[in-house]
Amino acid sequence: MADPTSLEQPSEATYDPRTRAVYLASASGRVGALDAKKGTLLWETLPRAERNDTDWGATSVRLVEGALVATTPGGTVFSLDPAHPERKPHSG
Repeated sequence: MADPTSLEQPSEATYDPRTRAVYLASASGRVGALDAKKGTLLWETLPRAERNDTDWGATSVRLVEGALVATTPGGTVFSLDPAHPERKPHSG
């Protein structure tokens, strides 16, 4: 049985065969990971983007050299380490 998430209108799933996890993102910049076999929630992040009611467009999350890169309809782009999703991003 799959666990519920707080992801509002999540993106298409991105599967990582290395970790056997499925990643989803939402318009507010939340990212969640599910166990691909069991459907159980592994982790979920807090929102990373501002969102308004007109932002319900395409959201995506992709794997790039082991990192997750997500985009939101409002133009926010961010990455995170799926092994440590709680880490804060470093400024550049």
